[in-house]
Amino acid sequence: MRTRAIYTFLSFFLFLYLQTRIDHVLIIIFAIAVTMIIGFVFKQALTGFWAASDVTTVILGFALRNRILDIFFGLAINIERPYKIVDWIEIHQRMATEKVIGEVLRISWRATHFKTEQNTIKVIPNSIMTTMVVISNYWDKNLAT
Repeated sequence: MRTRAIYTFLSFFLFLYLQTRIDHVLIIIFAIAVTMIIGFVFKQALTGFWAASDVTTVILGFALRNRILDIFFGLAINIERPYKIVDWIEIHQRMATEKVIGEVLRISWRATHFKTEQNTIKVIPNSIMTTMVVISNYWDKNLAT
């Protein structure tokens, strides 16, 4: 009876997993269910399992470092709002002579999209965007002069 309940429980969550996009809560619930099966049904020690999952978490953290930085910096940009959609901005590295001028099209949590004067679309990750010098309302300031 116990195995039937576990089978029903797992098949329900596997069905949800296959029918929907990957949800972090679902992954955590699935990991807890697998841990319970290993611990209670098979009567196995869980220390090795949790040690392996800790190592996997560290490896995934390092692998996803840039994406995580993009999200946090995107959140900071959306809270601070140094520029907004339709603003013309000038972007350049510190101490660099090469610059890019463009109109902001979209600001997401991962990247900032803008169209240059040559009508090319540039997508700059937010982690890189925060290290650059950004002059907002560039076009308005230069039209006034």
